[in-house]
Amino acid sequence: MKMICGVVLALFLGGCAGLVMGASNANSVYTAYTLGRDERGVLSVARDKIVKTKIQAAIAHSKNLSNFDLDVSVIWGHAYVVGEVENSGEIEQIANILKTVGGVRKGRLYVRLKSERKCSLEQESAIRQKLVNELVKDSAVASTNIGVSVVQCDVVFTGAVDDIEQEKRILWYAYHSEGVREIHSYLFISGKR
Repeated sequence: MKMICGVVLALFLGGCAGLVMGASNANSVYTAYTLGRDERGVLSVARDKIVKTKIQAAIAHSKNLSNFDLDVSVIWGHAYVVGEVENSGEIEQIANILKTVGGVRKGRLYVRLKSERKCSLEQESAIRQKLVNELVKDSAVASTNIGVSVVQCDVVFTGAVDDIEQEKRILWYAYHSEGVREIHSYLFISGKR
């Protein structure tokens, strides 16, 4: 039943235009898979999606901020904004957004200044892809509740893990990845949400 509800909600949240028109919609398929494995449940996923949309809308309507430079994720009301901005005033804008958007239980920022960039976008992409591949292959890691971001070759993990051992395992992959400068974990134990 959970899987069926997950697929229906995935079509609703992920968009079903590709299915209606007969085209393939990889995002909807991935969303359905993710919801089917997500331990939050359909209502929690929907609440988190609403909060994420509110944060993204506030960023889009803020002067100088862009959703292209910032990744937003929300899990069990824990909101994360990771990315790059032009100046420290923009970091304050994001912090204020997280404080004022309803539904945010706890907000976390990892935002760097674009002027501090010391590695290329290609390097960041390679690091992220390697980590995501490793986590998906590892059956001891519930990778659907973990976000992996790379900002200026710093790895930032967000989301929820089952226990501290799972977090250690995730961090091990980052510590053993070439090109990683710093590692930041904003993971929390899902039983302590």
